Amino acid sequence: MTIHLPKLKEPFEPDRISWRVGSTTKDKSKGMALAYIDARDVMQRLDDVCGPENWQCDYPHAAAKTVCRIGIKLNDEWVWKSNGAGDTDIESEKGALSDAFKRAAVLWGIGQYLYDLESPWVTLDTQTGNDGKVYVKGIAKHEFTRLHKLLGGKSSSQLAKGDEWAAFQNDLWACKSVVAIEGLYKELRKTWSGSWLEQAAEACAERKKDVLAAEAEATATPPVKNKYLEAVGGM
Repeated sequence: MTIHLPKLKEPFEPDRISWRVGSTTKDKSKGMALAYIDARDVMQRLDDVCGPENWQCDYPHAAAKTVCRIGIKLNDEWVWKSNGAGDTDIESEKGALSDAFKRAAVLWGIGQYLYDLESPWVTLDTQTGNDGKVYVKGIAKHEFTRLHKLLGGKSSSQLAKGDEWAAFQNDLWACKSVVAIEGLYKELRKTWSGSWLEQAAEACAERKKDVLAAEAEATATPPVKNKYLEAVGGM
C-alpha cells in the first residue's frame, strides 16, 4: 500500500470538530472558543491513509506525563513521533492517553490546521451559585452557528444536540456532591460517545472542582477567638 502522508493533514468534516471554552473574561460572560477533534477520528484517519497494519502506537511514561508514540511504516521501516499530556480530573488515565495520542498525531499533521484556526470570543452560558460566584456552563447554543462557519460548514451536529447538551448542563449544575457528578457521568457513558463525551468529562471536572471548593469552604474551621485579648483591646 502506498502511503500519501499529505492526506493526513487534510481538514476533517466540520461536524467532526468540537469546541471547548479556553480563557474567559473576568465576569465570565465571554470566553475563547477552542476547536478540537476526537481521538476516534484520528484513528480513523490513520486507518484510511496508512492502513490499519501500517501504523501503531505505544505509551511510555515520562515523569508525571503520559507520552504517546505513533509509528508509521514507511519503506519497510517504522518512523516514530511522540508527544505527551498530563492527567485530567475525570478518568485521568484515559484522558491522558487520549490527549497524548492526539498531540502525537499533530506531529504527523493530523488536525494541525486547527492550531491556525481563529479562536473567537463567544458568549457563554453561566449560572450564579449560592456562594455568589459565577460559573461557566458552556458555550451559548446560538454561537455554534458562527463557529461552524469558521470551518466552512452549512449544518452542525452541535446544533442538533444542543437541547440535549443544555439538559446535561442543568443536571450537572444540580449536582451538589462529587458522588452525584460521577453518577451523572456514568449515566452519560451509556448513551454518549466521542467528542461529546469528552466535552462532558471536561465540564464534570470543572463542576467537581467547584463542589470540592465549596465543601472545603463550608467545613473550614473558623479562627479561635482569644477572650483575654478581646478583653484588653485585641493586644
